Amino acid sequence: MQQIKLVFFDVDGTLLDRQGNYSPELQSKLIELKTQGVKLAIASGRPPFACRFLFEQLGLDDMGLFYTGGLVYQPATGNTLAAHYLPQSQSRQIIRQAQQLGLYVEYYHSQGFTVEQPHFITAEHARHLRCAPEISSFDGYISLPEGPQSDRHCSKLLLGEDGLNSHFLPELERQFPDCQFAYASLPSYPNWRFASVVSNFADKQLAFSQLLDYYQLDAEQVMAIGDSQSDRVFVNQAGFGVAMGNSIEQLKREADYITADAENNGAYKALCHVFG
Repeated sequence: MQQIKLVFFDVDGTLLDRQGNYSPELQSKLIELKTQGVKLAIASGRPPFACRFLFEQLGLDDMGLFYTGGLVYQPATGNTLAAHYLPQSQSRQIIRQAQQLGLYVEYYHSQGFTVEQPHFITAEHARHLRCAPEISSFDGYISLPEGPQSDRHCSKLLLGEDGLNSHFLPELERQFPDCQFAYASLPSYPNWRFASVVSNFADKQLAFSQLLDYYQLDAEQVMAIGDSQSDRVFVNQAGFGVAMGNSIEQLKREADYITADAENNGAYKALCHVFG
């Protein structure tokens, strides 16, 4: 294995445990790697505004991936390598159909996220994202005109359902084949499943190649750590892919290494395994 020069991190269930916290050991290790010149970046469904504390406290501010591939962005400089939005007509159709099916819906734009009605999932997301939502009708967003994107255009829709009582997300995905549906879970509510819906142009394979070109690195010099279906591309493409102990089974089978779960400092242990 070549020397690792870049590490991509998923956030929820990887860097952060069920309570949305990281360990002091992980923080110290990341600061140490940063001083050694290792690039540290996020590859997550989270938006940048929900990762500011990770940029500031852990130094994860190199060019990375947000909105499940909808945005390739460098927090340290504000540079954007690629940005893809859901067309307003498409976001409108998805929201209306999701609401008819009784699904939970969050609307994400560059400044924050919006829900129409407060929900216990809203409160949990606000706690983890460290960002209070706007409570407002979606009408003002989905009526925006097509064309040049504003800071209110749709970067992502987050749809959710209680898997014990509802099974509509796959059906909705079949109805919108021109969108990317990236599935994930919420550690604190394991029965719930979520789909981040982003533009079909949000191609993680392409984004990984763009990031390699940007950093001028080979895939063998990259490490990626994740726990969910949406992390598979980066974990598979990286020279050293790590699955958390709380990962889905498919990711564990495909990873080069399986570490402990997020509750037991798995990301820190994976970094120690590779960097000593």
